[in-house]
Amino acid sequence: MQRELFRPLIENALDIITILNGDGVILYESSAMERVLGYKPGELIGKSLFEFIHPDDVLHVMNTLDDGLRVPDCIISLEFRFQHKDSSWRHLETIARNLLDHPVVEGIVLSIRDITQRVQATEHS
Repeated sequence: MQRELFRPLIENALDIITILNGDGVILYESSAMERVLGYKPGELIGKSLFEFIHPDDVLHVMNTLDDGLRVPDCIISLEFRFQHKDSSWRHLETIARNLLDHPVVEGIVLSIRDITQRVQATEHS
C-alpha cells in the first residue's frame, strides 16, 4: 500500500527529489527533473551532480555537503545555480538529508526547488 501511495506523490510533486551516493553521483531523479530542468527521466542517473553546478558554486556545494552530511540523518540547506538542459542557469534551493545509513535508501536525499524567479525579482528591486 505505501509504495503504491508514495510513487504517484513523488512523481507528481512540484519539487525535484534526487538521491545521490556518497560521491555525489545521481542514483534517482523524480519526474519533476524534466518539468523543472528539462532533463528526461533517467538522463542524469549515473552522472555527478557537480557536473551541472555552476563553476562559481561547485566548491561551496561540495564543501557544504561534505561538512554537513558527515553525520547520519543530518539535514542541511543550500542554494546554488544548476545548468538547465537549454544551457541557462537556474537558481535552486535544496534541502539535503544524509540517509546513507538507511538500509532502504542508502543515499543523500535532495529536495530541490527552482527559485530563479524569486532571485531575479530580488536582484531587480
